[in-house]
Amino acid sequence: MPKVVEELRTAGYDKILVVGGGSTDGTLEGAEELGVATVMQIGKGKGMVLRNALMYVDTPYVAIMDADYSYPPAEVRKLLPYLRHYDLVLGARQSPMPLIYKLGNKALAWLFRLLFGADITDPLTGMYAARTDVLREAALEARNFDIGGHTSQGHGQRRPRRRSPHTIQTTHRQEKAQALARHLNSV
Repeated sequence: MPKVVEELRTAGYDKILVVGGGSTDGTLEGAEELGVATVMQIGKGKGMVLRNALMYVDTPYVAIMDADYSYPPAEVRKLLPYLRHYDLVLGARQSPMPLIYKLGNKALAWLFRLLFGADITDPLTGMYAARTDVLREAALEARNFDIGGHTSQGHGQRRPRRRSPHTIQTTHRQEKAQALARHLNSV
């Protein structure tokens, strides 16, 4: 976690909150030593982590990421510009992951396509950015690990206000992000 905090600060992000889920690995203590705001999670699951964290967020946008450096913190800046057109932007891992995670991601991606028509390559992503108001609405309904169930894939439309967030997934690869930005500007 220290490397994540350091890189976020270097990138200019000064409002960092760490939500502790009751682990005994010293995450909260380490965050406090780094001068980062901390809060202990009430309840269980990622849905409750978000619900707890959003009680302390006072910005129009929020970025959420795992603290284990499985996502490069500097990549957050690539997600934020998409929030002009989308309510939720998912990062997608480009680094190697264990076979079981690959298989799980492929299965869930197939299910997302089937159920929602969403072409999301990394439904279990641990890095995303969102409009705070939309995420608060989704978090109110979420239980345990189900925030992702409130998403639909964006297809270049402008953001209509609706119950489900308008979502796009991007990768850490700059060329894909630039191609998507060109597409969005042409719509």
